[in-house]
Amino acid sequence: MLERMAAASASWLVSSNAICEADWDVYKYGFHAMYNNIVDIASIAAIAHIAKMAPETIAYHIAFVPMRNTAGGWHAKTHLRCFALSTAMFAASLCGIAHTVPPYATAALGLFSAALVWASAPIEHENSPLKSEKRSHMKKLARTLSTVFAGVIALIEAFGAASFRWIALSLAYGMASQSLLALMALWQKRVSGKWEKT
Repeated sequence: MLERMAAASASWLVSSNAICEADWDVYKYGFHAMYNNIVDIASIAAIAHIAKMAPETIAYHIAFVPMRNTAGGWHAKTHLRCFALSTAMFAASLCGIAHTVPPYATAALGLFSAALVWASAPIEHENSPLKSEKRSHMKKLARTLSTVFAGVIALIEAFGAASFRWIALSLAYGMASQSLLALMALWQKRVSGKWEKT
């Protein structure tokens, strides 16, 4: 459906003489990416609203999004699969945050995720290989972010008030979601050896 909407939007621009027909593919791709993002954001917002966990959702994505962008990980072959997995991980994380876990477990989750980043990041995709300088930059950035997040989690759990535990939990689950994708990518690399490199 989103593919058809993107094609229709690009065709409308061509028929309106806003763009030339030669650029149709480029605009179709852009519209498709935009519509995918709108669906993703709307779904996240809907789940957060239903669960009444908007602050937790924001904190979760503060950790997950930059870690995902810098550390890399497994990629689904289609947006539908990506959407399904991301939504399932997010919903499961909110359930975990709502039911809480012992402070030492939250800190351990953050430390494990940071350790995995230090050991494996960035994990590249075959369609987007990194040049040496970019790879080095991404590695430093991923390691810095993971260390900061893990440190914040540990400090909150060690010295923070109980009312701030939701922040540590949300950050830890955001990091854990990224770690799951990293482990999936590493496993796929081990099994196939086709597209991911560490």
